[in-house]
Amino acid sequence: MPPKRQAPKRGSAPIFKSKPEHINIKIVEQSGNESFVKIGARTSLSVVMNSWCAKTEEQARRRAVEAEEQDQATAQRVENWLAGADNHFASDLIERVQHIMKVSAEYARVLVGEYLDFLELKAAVQDWAPQGLEYGCRLSPPPLIDEVWHLHILDTQRYQPTASTSLAR
Repeated sequence: MPPKRQAPKRGSAPIFKSKPEHINIKIVEQSGNESFVKIGARTSLSVVMNSWCAKTEEQARRRAVEAEEQDQATAQRVENWLAGADNHFASDLIERVQHIMKVSAEYARVLVGEYLDFLELKAAVQDWAPQGLEYGCRLSPPPLIDEVWHLHILDTQRYQPTASTSLAR
């Protein structure tokens, strides 16, 4: 066990032989994320806080731009699906989602896009076994996407070909 440091006695030599040039600071965000920052010993706390806030604001802006790009990509995928699939069926699914789930046309398109993402994920992990089997269904959609899926499945004659063509990329 290392010996405990004792506070210097009055008139004795300081703990540091010279003043440190840098100080290490631990910043804990409200989310619980921890960051360590090395600053100059003479840097004021307001400068540190202003630069940290600017950094986090820039990260938030980047995340917002990424989310917008992802939304645009989803909208484009729905448009591509509408163009490549049986247009009548695709627009019919969006109309059924809008009517039965009582959502706007724009939101119905978003839900159908999220549904397509879910189908792609299931295809990527080859998750097609019936639920309840030992090796069965591993992925379950969120409730709204599950409703869209059920609306799609209800059109049994078009479900298989449409699902296959939308995933054959």
